[in-house]
Amino acid sequence: MKLHDYATISAGTLTSRLKEDEAGTTYKLYDNQDFNRDSFEISKGSGKPKYYKLANDSSKELIQPGEVVISLTAQKAAVVQDATETYLLTFNFCKVKLNEKLDARYFVYWFNHSNEARRQIHRDVQTATQIKKISINSLRNLEINFPPIEEQQRVGKVFELFYKKRLLESKKNKLQEQYLLAQLLN
Repeated sequence: MKLHDYATISAGTLTSRLKEDEAGTTYKLYDNQDFNRDSFEISKGSGKPKYYKLANDSSKELIQPGEVVISLTAQKAAVVQDATETYLLTFNFCKVKLNEKLDARYFVYWFNHSNEARRQIHRDVQTATQIKKISINSLRNLEINFPPIEEQQRVGKVFELFYKKRLLESKKNKLQEQYLLAQLLN
């Protein structure tokens, strides 16, 4: 079966097409730092978040905690984690709204780690420019096979816990290094 049989995939918005309005609603731009956090990766940058005040009739794609996003340039998926923000999705990302037959965390595992998905993604990545990017149409046409929902939930939870643990270990190592350096220099 194709992914479009189980999910709706929506492209992010080009920021140049947004209609800003001082009286509108403020949204945080979903960026690579947010994606790294949601992927349980240590963020390499420390840029300031960008916010847009948009007119209510402005065409926009919004994402909320629990929804799946795919970085089209990194060809990786993540579940949005932050429970305090509604994000404005930009054109480097797309939103994947899964039906009840697919678990979000399992889908992220499948997309990022399964041979089935990685082989198709590698085949479909557009290399016409310097930046490799997968198209929305290619995503919709990915062939996907999956186990019953209970097994999906178990696999997804295990992988999420593994990546959370890896992130915490990495942070711990960084703090230990900083502490050691501070002790040596004093």
